[in-house]
Amino acid sequence: MPALEHSRYEAFCVARAGGAALEEAYEDAGFVPHRGHAGRLMMRPEIAERIAELRADEAKLGEATTREMITMLIAKAKKVMANGDPICMREARLNLAEAYRMKRELSEDRVKERKDPSIFTGGA
Repeated sequence: MPALEHSRYEAFCVARAGGAALEEAYEDAGFVPHRGHAGRLMMRPEIAERIAELRADEAKLGEATTREMITMLIAKAKKVMANGDPICMREARLNLAEAYRMKRELSEDRVKERKDPSIFTGGA
């Protein structure tokens, strides 16, 4: 399922899939808080499907290697940025920041491993 056309719905789904509380996700998506609205939005079939899909993507990330994660995060960010919606741009920036942080850590680990291979192999 592609990203939802309604940008606030998509932002809500992304926030919920990321672990945000119901009302918090509703507000983060740009909606004005009002009792019950977040719950009704959550009951829409397309919203539930999208959240499930995003959570499945997160599960794939958990099983992926660092390089695969970086690739997936960058691809996800590019997809969101292509939409051009300002509400979704925050998610894209976060994905890119995380990808570049992971890339930097991977490079730093390689440098450390070259200097002292026993750090990563457990040997002396």
